[in-house]
Amino acid sequence: MRPGALTPAQISNGYLFADIAADLIMHAQMGTGVDAVVDEMVRATSAHDRIEQARASVAYQSGDSMDRALRRMRDHAREHDLSLDAVAQQIVHHRLRLGT
Repeated sequence: MRPGALTPAQISNGYLFADIAADLIMHAQMGTGVDAVVDEMVRATSAHDRIEQARASVAYQSGDSMDRALRRMRDHAREHDLSLDAVAQQIVHHRLRLGT
């Protein structure tokens, strides 16, 4: 690896790991068992996979780069007060189309 700007995939992975770390800290402070932590990790991984799938779909439909597709999804999430995962779910289930 060379120093420089992160790729969109690296940024997305960074968000995933930060989310997992925050959940682990929260559960440790609450004294929650290992099963709850594992459930949170599975949820975070599923959300990441959904976001990547939706991102690819938006990029394909619009002809935009993967980076631009992710920005479009984030903009839509912000404008409609939704999580990025909620937007991804709508795209994956064909209830939202950002690629046009």
